[in-house]
Amino acid sequence: MKIITYGIIFTFVTLVRGGFYTKPAEWCSGDFLLKAASRCGAAHGTTEADFHQYINLKPATSQAAKCFRACIFNECKLFNGDHTFSSDLARRTAALTSYGNLQLYKIMQELANICIQHIRTGEDTCDAAETFLKCYVSNSPIPITLQALF
Repeated sequence: MKIITYGIIFTFVTLVRGGFYTKPAEWCSGDFLLKAASRCGAAHGTTEADFHQYINLKPATSQAAKCFRACIFNECKLFNGDHTFSSDLARRTAALTSYGNLQLYKIMQELANICIQHIRTGEDTCDAAETFLKCYVSNSPIPITLQALF
């Protein structure tokens, strides 16, 4: 009976969380994110300080740091091929920063959608990624970081 109960609980949790959690590579976390950050850091000549500013969601201090962030957005498929934001940017961002709290998830998703609507995308993904992060972080109802993703 315990096995059936645990099986039901596991299935329920999986289904509930399935609405906004999937494979780590899709969510750009752990090893996938570390490798992406390493590639992007090398490509844009960023420093360890730039990396820590990103993890702590502090504003970028240079154009290279902005482009490092845009590169990570690209690696994580948060930009489309035409340099516009992906259609699931709000959902994915909210999932990563709501820490499993469904009520907070809804608030964070709405916040991300508001930020997305006020940003012109296109050629300059560096500024678009930075502007999105600044808007999202500065309007968040809670302090957020990306530390848990690494």
